[in-house]
Amino acid sequence: MRELAEQAVTCWRGEPGDGSIEVRASGGNGVVLRAERDGEPLAIKLSPIDERERGQREHDALAALAGSGLAPEPIALVVAPSGAPVTALITSWVDGKAPGPTWADAYKTAEMLAVVHEHTPKGLRPPYPASDAVALLRRGKRRLSELPAEVAAPLHEAADRLLAKPTHPTRPTLVHCDASPPNLLVTPASRVLVDWEYSGLGDPALDHAYLCAHPTSLDVFAEHPERCDELAELLGGTRFALTASVLYWTIIHEILIRTPQPRLAGARQRDPAALHGQVTRYRAWFQRLA
Repeated sequence: MRELAEQAVTCWRGEPGDGSIEVRASGGNGVVLRAERDGEPLAIKLSPIDERERGQREHDALAALAGSGLAPEPIALVVAPSGAPVTALITSWVDGKAPGPTWADAYKTAEMLAVVHEHTPKGLRPPYPASDAVALLRRGKRRLSELPAEVAAPLHEAADRLLAKPTHPTRPTLVHCDASPPNLLVTPASRVLVDWEYSGLGDPALDHAYLCAHPTSLDVFAEHPERCDELAELLGGTRFALTASVLYWTIIHEILIRTPQPRLAGARQRDPAALHGQVTRYRAWFQRLA
């Protein structure tokens, strides 16, 4: 497989190849190529080698999910092929399409997450130094100083009130940490989550918060904070928007965790409607907290 990975790096560098490898997607986190080996289509993802250990983290998650049908099947991980500063993750090719940003697609993504959260494989590392939702609130709270004062004030007070309460014990589960409709590939026979480079063991609330906060959710969740005209004007389309949004939804889902029904880490975890359909009525609770 090293030879195949080295051919992928050659294609990535724009050098002449044998034509069996082609670039299918590229972004800030890496490049995805489609290759064929003995007539079998394969995916090769080139990820930068950095402190996040993206390639290794994704390989570990795929290995934990092997045979589940939830993710591509891992084949090999090659570090620094041809001396390039990347890892080459070789997996099965999923010939599917990402759905559009609709409520139905967000619902399907939430359904997939509920199944993923049933897995607690051994050996996976946390996606963050501390992986529970309360720790995320603490880190998010520290970042509030970056936000405009009008935006930060209600979030700051809400976070303080939540952090002052006893924490809810949540069993760590496998979390994707980048779940959104664009990372869900739909085929005629299945639905598969891709891009597991931020995955690890953590609080399921993280996944649902990021799903709600993802920019593709702007036209899906009516109560998305960026839908508020006054907030959008304050944020001005900057990176502050995602920070405020993730913190907002983490607070909302932390509230849901602390209530008897619905619960993210309980018997109704598999009911995405319970997770997302009641978010609107909990916004009033959030406003009272603030």
